[in-house]
Amino acid sequence: LIDLMKRLNHPFKEGIDLFSYVGSWGIHALSAGIENLTFVDQGDFEIEIKNNLNLNQLKERGNYHRGDVFNFLDQCVIDQKKFDLILSDPPAFAKSVGQKKGAIEGYHKLHRKVFKVAAPWSLIGFSSCTHYVGHEEFQQTIIDESLKEKRKIHLIYQGLQGWDHPIKSTMDRSNYIKSFFYIVE
Repeated sequence: LIDLMKRLNHPFKEGIDLFSYVGSWGIHALSAGIENLTFVDQGDFEIEIKNNLNLNQLKERGNYHRGDVFNFLDQCVIDQKKFDLILSDPPAFAKSVGQKKGAIEGYHKLHRKVFKVAAPWSLIGFSSCTHYVGHEEFQQTIIDESLKEKRKIHLIYQGLQGWDHPIKSTMDRSNYIKSFFYIVE
């Protein structure tokens, strides 16, 4: 993320790290130069995020919002807030194959809301760790919702899971962690 943001040479001012957990994505974004970032999660991670901000000497540029991500995005739409950087990395939306349809519906709903708060020429990172939703299916939810919101998108990076999650092949079910980074016009 740091290298990607630096290569874009774009003035990132406001960002959000959705489903932030302890803030790994957001800390990297702040390290890459975004001016201000809000970490959003329904879990009680405020202490961990504050500690991580302090450890990285970033405490003045990050803040934590505890609450439901979908409700947070709805409020941002009402308040007409726009973001230059949006990182979306929810927990798995399906724990079984029977929950796949609901997971895909959830990704559609989430991605539509994300496009509503994306500033022109923003960078959005969409990630998923849902075993039962493949790379192509996940990416299709992004494309579908960008079209519904009349947002032109450009895929600039596709990420797979790291060495700590080895896979047998890109076509194997063990290849379940995915990220797609887009520039949004």
